[in-house]
Amino acid sequence: GNIRWLLYRSPGPQAPEWWAYDLNGRLVQSDEFAGRAVLIDFWATWCGPCLAEIPFFNQMTDSFAPEELTIIGLATDPEGAPVVQPVVDEFEVNYPVLLSHSAVEEAFGGVDALPTAILISPEGEIVGRHVLFRDHDFWTRELTPIALHARDLNRPPPPILQIDFNDAG
Repeated sequence: GNIRWLLYRSPGPQAPEWWAYDLNGRLVQSDEFAGRAVLIDFWATWCGPCLAEIPFFNQMTDSFAPEELTIIGLATDPEGAPVVQPVVDEFEVNYPVLLSHSAVEEAFGGVDALPTAILISPEGEIVGRHVLFRDHDFWTRELTPIALHARDLNRPPPPILQIDFNDAG
């Protein structure tokens, strides 16, 4: 017969509650994203690797409904919206961009390097922390299973490893 061995992540720590302002001054809170996969990307306008990831995040935002996957850019530029908005416009960012602050950064364990991305499951668990640049293939592999899980929460979370054995030998 066939044997399938699946390895699942153990539950991760719960994501903290957080808040930040968008580029128009509107308060945005974490509970607005409950029940969906969320990628929080800490970035800055002066960070070349951060800017290189924006097209990938735009593409992933176009690939999934907002209730499946929401990418949130948290800009760490201390100058705020006046320097962030032109970059958002230039890159045609199609996901929410908020202004980071020390409390939100500390809530996620600090941001020592950019970009830093935090992946949160639809159940509200932190399931990934990725520091420094990741390419399109990495983000596709990382985000697609969790977004599909959010699409159908009756489906179990994706395994982190699957091995199939058969005795057809």
